[in-house]
Amino acid sequence: MKKQETYHVTLSSKGLLTLPISLRKKYNLEKGSDLKIIDEDGKLIMLPYSKASDLFGIAKGLETEVHNMIRELDQEHRESAEHE
Repeated sequence: MKKQETYHVTLSSKGLLTLPISLRKKYNLEKGSDLKIIDEDGKLIMLPYSKASDLFGIAKGLETEVHNMIRELDQEHRESAEHE
């Protein structure tokens, strides 16, 4: 079962919400952080956008596999271009 927590926030007259500090810390949100809001079947879902810097090192230890995948894709692309 998914862990779910409920927070009470109030919308200001200017349409602003203040996120609780616990959520800002948990998701490393600070002034200027971008969030995505999804309207799904009567629910508003708020997701933090990932920064490119958060992805740095994601393939660490997989350099050989990534290199091989790129080489295979390149080869497939070349073979496909030859048949056109």
